[in-house]
Parts: sequence; C-alpha cells; structure tokens
Amino acid sequence: MSRRVALSRIKANFMAILLILVIITPSTIFYANAQVNSTLLGEYIKFDRPKIVGNEKLATHLKFQEYVMGTAVGSLDAVNQVKSIAKATTNIVKVRDGYSAKFLIHKDNVELLKNIKGLKIIALNKVPELEVASYTKEEFSSEALPDMFIVREFTGVNQVNSTFGLEGEGVRVAVIDTGVEYAHPDLRNALEYITLPGGFREPLVLDADESHVMLMQGFVKNATGWINTNGTYAEIVEPWLNMVLVTKDYYVGSIPSASGVYRFCITDLYFPDDYVYNFGVLLVDPTSPGNYTVAYIDFNMNADFTDDKPVYYDGDRVAEDLDNTGYYAGVLGGFFYDIGFYFTYPGDFMRGWDLSGSYLSIFYDFYGHGTSCAGSIASRGKELYYVPGYGFKTLPGIAPKAKIVGIKALWYGNTELSMLWAAGFDEQVSEDGIRMVYSGSKRADIISNSWGVSYQWYDYYAFGYDIESMLINGLSVPGFLDPSFPGIIVVQAAGNGGFGYGTVTAPGAASFAITVGASTATHFYSFAGYSAEASVDDVISWSARGPSPLGEIKPDVVNVGLGCWDIAPMAVGGYDIFSGTSLATPLTAGTLALMLEASNKMLTPSQAKTLLMSTAKDISYNGLVQGAGRVDSYSAVAATKRLSNLNTPGPVTVKVSSTETGSVLQSKLNDAWIGQFSYNIPESVSEWFSGEPILLPYNVPSFIPMETTSMFLGYLRPGSSKTFSFKVTNLNSKTGTLSNLRGITYNLVKSEKFTDSTPAGGGPVWYVFDQSEFSNIDLTRFTLNFNFKYFDYNLDYVRDNRLSLFVFEWIDSNKNENIEYNELIVINAAYAHGTTEEATVGNIQNRLHSPDSKIVVRVYHTRYYGPSFSIPFELNILKYSRAKDSSITFTTTSYSIGPGASAKISGKLVVPSNAISGVVEGLIAFDFKTSDGTITKYIPYSYMVVGKLGQLTTKSSDERKLYDLGAVRGAIDWTWRAESGDWRVYSFSVQSLKDYLLKIEASWTQANSTLELYVIGPDGEFASYSIGSGVGYNPTFYNSAGIYIWHCTSEDDAPTKKITVYTSVVYGSLFITKPKIKPPATFTILVHQVLHGGEKMSEDFNLTVSSVPGGIRLPQKLYLPLNTWSQVSSKYVFPFESSLRQYYVEVYGAYMRTIRGGGIGTIGMMVALPGTPAPSTIDFGPYGEKLEVYPISASGTILVEGWMRAANLYYRVGASYYGPLENDYIFFDFTNFYRKV
Repeated sequence: MSRRVALSRIKANFMAILLILVIITPSTIFYANAQVNSTLLGEYIKFDRPKIVGNEKLATHLKFQEYVMGTAVGSLDAVNQVKSIAKATTNIVKVRDGYSAKFLIHKDNVELLKNIKGLKIIALNKVPELEVASYTKEEFSSEALPDMFIVREFTGVNQVNSTFGLEGEGVRVAVIDTGVEYAHPDLRNALEYITLPGGFREPLVLDADESHVMLMQGFVKNATGWINTNGTYAEIVEPWLNMVLVTKDYYVGSIPSASGVYRFCITDLYFPDDYVYNFGVLLVDPTSPGNYTVAYIDFNMNADFTDDKPVYYDGDRVAEDLDNTGYYAGVLGGFFYDIGFYFTYPGDFMRGWDLSGSYLSIFYDFYGHGTSCAGSIASRGKELYYVPGYGFKTLPGIAPKAKIVGIKALWYGNTELSMLWAAGFDEQVSEDGIRMVYSGSKRADIISNSWGVSYQWYDYYAFGYDIESMLINGLSVPGFLDPSFPGIIVVQAAGNGGFGYGTVTAPGAASFAITVGASTATHFYSFAGYSAEASVDDVISWSARGPSPLGEIKPDVVNVGLGCWDIAPMAVGGYDIFSGTSLATPLTAGTLALMLEASNKMLTPSQAKTLLMSTAKDISYNGLVQGAGRVDSYSAVAATKRLSNLNTPGPVTVKVSSTETGSVLQSKLNDAWIGQFSYNIPESVSEWFSGEPILLPYNVPSFIPMETTSMFLGYLRPGSSKTFSFKVTNLNSKTGTLSNLRGITYNLVKSEKFTDSTPAGGGPVWYVFDQSEFSNIDLTRFTLNFNFKYFDYNLDYVRDNRLSLFVFEWIDSNKNENIEYNELIVINAAYAHGTTEEATVGNIQNRLHSPDSKIVVRVYHTRYYGPSFSIPFELNILKYSRAKDSSITFTTTSYSIGPGASAKISGKLVVPSNAISGVVEGLIAFDFKTSDGTITKYIPYSYMVVGKLGQLTTKSSDERKLYDLGAVRGAIDWTWRAESGDWRVYSFSVQSLKDYLLKIEASWTQANSTLELYVIGPDGEFASYSIGSGVGYNPTFYNSAGIYIWHCTSEDDAPTKKITVYTSVVYGSLFITKPKIKPPATFTILVHQVLHGGEKMSEDFNLTVSSVPGGIRLPQKLYLPLNTWSQVSSKYVFPFESSLRQYYVEVYGAYMRTIRGGGIGTIGMMVALPGTPAPSTIDFGPYGEKLEVYPISASGTILVEGWMRAANLYYRVGASYYGPLENDYIFFDFTNFYRKV
C-alpha cells in the first residue's frame, strides 16, 4: 500500500467512526431465567438495527485478510439478504431466534449488514492471532539461529533421553492451531488412531472449523470406464459452501464398486505456499454395496484414478504422493465440528469419513504454523536437513515419541469447543441447550496453544477474566466441569508484544494456565558474519511481560523463542525458521510430556505447573519478565521421577508450592467465574459456533488446592501487612539445609547516559565497554530513545526511520583493536519499530567466553522513507544488583529438611505506608544444600496496592524500579499488534454510595505521546463496556499493526495532553440482574501508552480519580405489589450537557409508563430529557418525570440508561487536528423488584 493510499484510508476510516461517535444502545437477550443486557460498541445503532457482537479486526480470516467472518441471525428474508451480500455463506437453518447462517464477507461490506431490516444479531467471529515473531533480514540471516538439537542440548532434553530413556511415549499433546501436516516424514508416526463404539476407526484429529468437508456426489461409469463429471460442480464445506467447477471427466477403469456408484468430489486445499490445490477425489465401495472404504486422490492431476494408490479406511489415512508427484492432501477423515449445520442442528462433532459415501473430510494445515508447533514437540528427527552453519542435521522435537492430536481452530476460530473436545468432552443435546458431558477419558493429556487475543476489549471482561482465560481456568481445575474430570494441563503463549510491561495477552493471562515467554539462544551469523558462538538465557525484548490485569505474575516460565530451525510443511521445503512464544510454548509442552511420562501421567495440572516452575533456571530477571525462570527439562523430569523414587539420579531439586494465589483468587474470580460459565461462554459459543448455548456448571470450585510456585498476595493497603506461607519439599535422597531465606528487590547501582547522532541516512554507532564495568551486576538495561518527529516525520502513521539496539560480546581475536563482525557474539537485541527500545542482559560478566572480552553496543539506523536525517538519540545503561528487601521478613531463616519431607515457610510482608497504588513485584530467595550440591531458588511474588480517590500516581519516574509506577517507557511497535506499548496496573477503592459517578483522567508530558485507559470493575468486567468509559477510546483509535492514532480529550476548545473517561459504580456491560456493587469496592485501571514522543525514555504521567457530584440512585431492591401501578423515584445530575438529551427505560416482568414517553409495554422506550441544557438531569422525582411500573411477575428488573457528554475529542492526522467531537458517556442504573406480600 502506498503512503498516499494508507493516509487517505486512515482519514476515511477515522472520520467515519468519529463523526458518529459513540452511542451505545442496549439489546436484550433471554437465557434460562436470567435477563441480560448486551451493549454495542463503537457506533450509532438504532433500535431496529441488529445487535453487533465482536469486532471486525478480530474476525479477519487468517488466510483471506480482506474478509471477515461471522454469524447472522434474524428473519428468513434478512438472512437471505446477508447471503446476497457475502462472498460465501453456510446453509440457512432455523434457530431459536429465527434463521441463521454463517458468512464470509469483504470487510468493506460489513456496514451493509447493519442496515438489513429484520436482522437481530451479527456475531463477528473471534479468531485468535498467531504468536510467531519475525526476525528482520537486515539484522539476522537464516544462519543466525540454532536448530532443535542445540535447543534440546542446553535445555537438558538430551540428558533426559540419555539418563532416563524418556521421549514422551504414551503421552498425547493437542496442538490447537492451523492444522498439522502429518504427511511430513517427521510427523507421520505422531498420528494416532482410535476405535469408537460400533467399530468405527478414525485418526485422532479434529477440524473444529469444518474447513474442508467434501460432499461426495454419485456417478456411474460409462462403458469406457469414465465418470461424466465435466460441467458439474463439486461442493466443499469450508464451512461456507464452496462450489468448484469440474472441467473434465475422470477415468475409474476397473476400480471395483460393489454398488456401481462412484462417489466423487474435488479438493479445495489452501496450502502454506499460497497455492490452491484442486485434486479429484474418489470414494468406492469395493466389496459391500454402500460401504465406502477406499479412497483415491488424483495427485498427478491426469484425471485417471487407476494410477493413484488407494487409501484404505482401515489403513494409513495420510493421503500423500511425496515419492512420485511430491504432492499431499492431508489426513482423510478424523473428526470435524459441523459449524455450518449441514448434517445436524445444533452443531456437533462428526466422524470425518462417512462410510455411506456422503461426505469425506480432509484435515490439513493451511498456514504451516501448527506443523512447526507439532514438530517442536514431537518431530521424530528422522530426516536430514541442511542447516546453514551446521551442515546436515536432524531436527527432533522435545518428546519425539509423543503423539500429536492435531486440532484446526484458527481457520474460523472455534478454540473453545476445541479445548473441551481435547479434554474429553462430548455434546449431549437437551431441551435447554447443549450439555458438555465428560466421556470418561481425555483425548489429550496436554493442550498447547501458540496463539492469543491482542484486543483487550474483545470481551466484556478484561484479560484474565475473559472468555478464553476463564475456560482454561475451568479446564485446569479437577472436578469442576465434571466430578470425574481430572483437569488438563494447558500451556499458553504469553505473546510477543513486549518489551512493555503488562503486554501478556489473553488467554496467557489465565491464572491457571502455564504461560510461557521467550528467551534467547543466539548462534548468530549475520549478513556480515557474526561469530557462531552461542549466548543463551536472556529474555528477548518482544517477549510479553506481566503483570496481568489481576496483578499476577506472568509469564510463569520462559523458554527458547528467539528463533530456531524447525520442521515446516513440505510445501515450503519441510523445514524453516520458527520463532516467538509460538516456539517457546510447544517446547514447554514437550517438556511437560516428558514429565507426564516420568510420572505415568499421574500429575495434576497444578502439580505439573509447580514442578516446572520450581525447577526452572533463574536467569537474573525480575518475575514480571522471566516468571520463575527458563525451563530446565532435566531438572523438571528428575524432580518428577523423585515423587515416586528419591534415588533418581540428577541435579539437586526442590519443589516450592503455595496456596496463597488460590486463596486470593477464590474471592477475586468468584463473580467472573459465575458470569462466564453461566452466560457469557455458553452464549458466545452459541452465537459463534454451535447454534445453541453450551451448558456448563458455574458453581465456583475451591481454588485453594491449586498450588503454584509464584505467589499473588492479594489487594493490600499502604501501611498494612500480610502473613503468607509456602512449602519447600526436598526431592533428594539426602537431607538438605534451607538457609539464607530472604526477600529480594533490585537496586540501581549505576546509570549512564550517552547522547549521540546516527550517520545521515542510516548506519551504525558503536560503543565499547570493559567487562569490569559490569562486575557484580545482576541485570543490565540498555535503553534507547529518539524523537517521534524522526520516527514518523510527517505524522502520517507510517514509520520513516528505525533505530535498533544490539548488545554483543567482542573477542578481539586478531588483536587489531578493530571491531569485526566475525568477532562478535550477539547477547541480546531490541529491534521493534518505535521510538524506544530496550535490550536486557542478565548477569552479563559471568556469561562471557573470555576474560579479555568486551561489551559492545551497536545502535543501528535504518531509513525507510523521507529525508536523509542524522537522528539524535539517547542511550542509557542502567545496572542493577539484587539486594535484600526489608519489606519481607521471616521469623526462621533456616530449616533442615529430610529426604522427601517438607517444611512450611512463614513470612510477613509489610506494605510501605507511602506506597502508591499499583502492582508491586519482588522475589523470595533461599539456598538449599545437600551433600550433592547447592542451589539457589528465586520465587516471584506480587501484590496490588489499593489506593483511594485522588491522585494515584503521586511519585515521578523512578528508574530504580524495573516496574516503575510513576512512568511509562513507550515500547510501541508499529509492526505488531494492539497490545504493544507499556502498560501499568492500578487499583482504587470506592468507599461511599455517594461516589457513584467517577472521572478518571491521565495526563502526560510529551507532545507526541498518547495514553489510553481501561477501567475494570470488582467483578472483572469493564466498568461499562462503552467508548469513553470502561474500554476508553481504544476501539475507536486503534488502526492496525500496533498503530494507534494520536488523540486526546478536552473540556476546552483545544487539544490537550490528557485522556478522560467516566464510569459509575453501577455498570451493566453484561448482567442487569447481578447485585449492585456495594462499597467498599475495588476497581482496577489499566494505563496503556499507545504513542511515545521519544524525547526521553521514561515519561511521567498523572493519574487521578475523582467523584462527580450526582443525585439519588435507584434503590438496591424494591418490593412492589402485583398488578398495581407503583411509582419509582430517582434523580441523576450530570456535570455536562448531553447531546442526545434523552434517556432510555426498560422494564422486565412488568408494564411501564411515563408522562413523556407514554405507552404501556414491556419493551424499552426513549424519553426526552427534561430540564435546562446544563447540567443534564434525569429526574423521576415528584417534580420531574413520572415513571410507573405495573408488575406482572413475582420478580423483575428496571433499567435506566442516560447519556451525558463526557468530553470533547480531538485526534491528529498529519499536522492537522480534528475536533472537537462530542462523546457521550452512557450512565447506567438498575434495580431488581420483588413481589410485595
């Protein structure tokens, strides 16, 4: 896209959005006996227009980037109109709310759907994004990266194989992704088959998105052995019905058919090489009429099936012809989910090979990502590949005898049902919906998810409380979804949006998932020839950081993710470079497979997580970056085996476990748990996939048994204290001594600033440091910043220049004192596309290869567009050492622990009296010694300081803190996604019922910076899911690829450097029948830096929360007589005038009437707003509007929504500011009434 087109598109999109900004209209859904208010986002919707669920960016098809997916529900005529607009649709079926079809539509036509009369629901899909990170050719070449053998070596996998003989045998790992290519020689034996009741046999794979099911048509051959297919249309369910014209007849010759009817179709396979493959497919019934047990695929495309090898129902189902034509198709059969309702309603899991010959599914990988994930886990390591710099190598996975349960769920986005199916659940249709019933055995032992959702606003709930996160939490708790369900281990990618804090995505924020960040393994050889020596065990800059919005430590562990040679689809050569937390996650899943084999699959999800974290290698980072450390497979497996045999060889190991996190989450997740499992998950899955709600238990289980190694100590006030405990188990055959128990914080030892400029037009600037300058330094931050005016010099939201930052070890091997690339070993790098960069190095001096080594830092300027600038920049080097933290104390600091025994460690945390609101992190350390050696363990912990109304950020930037609550550091990346940028998490408490309307404001200092806000209620929901409130202005001003448009709010007639949102203590994003929140109530604020001016690295900002004077709210509850008119009184006073000057009233279980609105009915009605222009007033008292209700049910709900002008909006494109644009805040209140007796 040209710069001119990009700019015009930005202007058009944002003018269109902002000129109709932003009125949100309620739509009511009934589920069971609960009444639910679902609000719309980001647009003006009239009452006769459909309810919109989801957003277009998240509904974009991974393969067809110009198209979005969704479900339309409404009248038959309305759904037929959708069919006429869309590129493709599924069958139109009768559903509970009318008629429904799923659609694939060009993104430019989505607006047309919103004007279709009779359409009730447009449910845009949620398709998670892949967590694969790219490396830049100008920085690294393909020779830069290690292969799987090297990764296996330094993470201890080879030791596991040689010492214990464990390779994951008997363990199944579900890879929920883009599919898996089992035709790959290194994955052929990773496919498993199962036999079902009735003798049906299928490969254990699931196409949850129904991406390729061929509807087989019957033909009779003519006298010359041909079937007359020319001119017919092959029908393929994808899940839209795709019609492919057949342009020739096919020869079947003497291929036997007992019935004489040959079943035929054509494939429509989208492979990673970006070609579409249309192979003819034949099904035959060779021995018994109507029993179609043999398939042929015309791989050589000569329209002759007689020269193709048969695929037998009872044989190997992998259809390939690699030896002859080089082509392959995929796995014939398996299972698929009937999203399109072609075979059943509601949707259900189906066998993929229909023996009656009606249909045949093909399971394949359309993107390649899933194949590389599967290879990282279980590549058999049979094939030789030429790896640059190393010669011919095999590429075995971490657990090369594990089985891979391939699940395709990123074609259409059906991840929820995929996880339930992998965990062993089936559907059972009942009158009130679909019950998910545990089959008695899991289909997989581990789920590996290398994907995530970047849009914080994709759900009514914030990350960690959201649909995906809560479902993973439910799957991880034994006995919750079914009394006999043992729980399943879920390994989840953290995301690639770093280096900013708080960038962990959903469902990486899930409390009970094993969330994995990305560490380094550099064997670099660049375009100029870096040394092939290795440097390992740093956290790469783009690896996602914590905390989660709840305040928990994330990630839990890190593993190699910078990049590695791994297997890939045969269409792209069979192997390639794979990277990101997409790589780190399956590597960790492979280690867990080894641990399960070592325990005879007896580990619970929380035990597996605890052992993995307890044995991780500390790499000197803080917990919000490294979690517990880098995965150490040898130690993890040794510790696992010692649960049953303490004499198992291996390193000294302990298990550190605590129930502190579970105790906090017991109350913190309670409301979200009920909300998600009783309504939001069932209803969302219904709208997206199944057609009917899936019914799940929603009783909140006990989380206390869910032990973990890290500790979340809860929500604490300044000056308060908290006692805590954890248990240390000696997993050694000899008595051990635990000593030197202490709290750990990071102390800034020294900081240096260098001001310089790059060569005009681009090139490097070098800095050389003696290694002695880093003596006794545990962690070093190398930071870089440059002015936004050079990054995007004409302010058109297209990057013009980029500065990257590399840290090297330099060994001057020829002693000529000149830096030569083949003398440089890359230690770490930062190469995002923004105004700030940060590369961190842990324990730098102890990792060097020579006492003569020096540290070299290179700043490199790459120019893309615009004038040839020499760019001024600042390079900061900040050196930290670990020091004792006086806020953590222990009464006893040493223990003697016998073999297999445990010691309970008790400690006390004192929150400083001057602590400001926000997440605080730290480490707890101890030494453990036996006669076989000594280890030091570091346990990450966090807690949330709860502030009060007023200024929450009372301290300016403090570089002594790695997670600085007084400032943000940019971290934007204009080549990534919505989560990139630096985040901070704060909380405050509302103490009084009078403080029902809140104003939250953040102000910043640099002209080209922008902050955004989210407000989260005590139950995890956004405190009003509307623009200018709980979700800030993020959905409006996010463009794409991590790029946000500069914007601000103002109470004056000029742009400012601040953003203001409003929310109320009563909010109703989802449930209107939930109890009102009673003070004291703790709210959470997320501050997200979406643009950074680059003038300095850390930018101070002010965050304040204030109460806006108002009136009397609706009462907590009402008792009203049946069949009698009763008056309801309430009064609201808003500080600003509303542009709409009206309010909306809705009553359930009663009739209602008003003076101005008139009418009697159960539907909502708009009423003109009385009173003077300002302040705006809604008055149901004696002198204002008269609202009366006439109850006809024993209980019901009264809902009131009013609009107030929250702030003027301004935004900028180029040098021009646009605005002021009005934005109305939707004020929400409700009460439940009950029969008065």
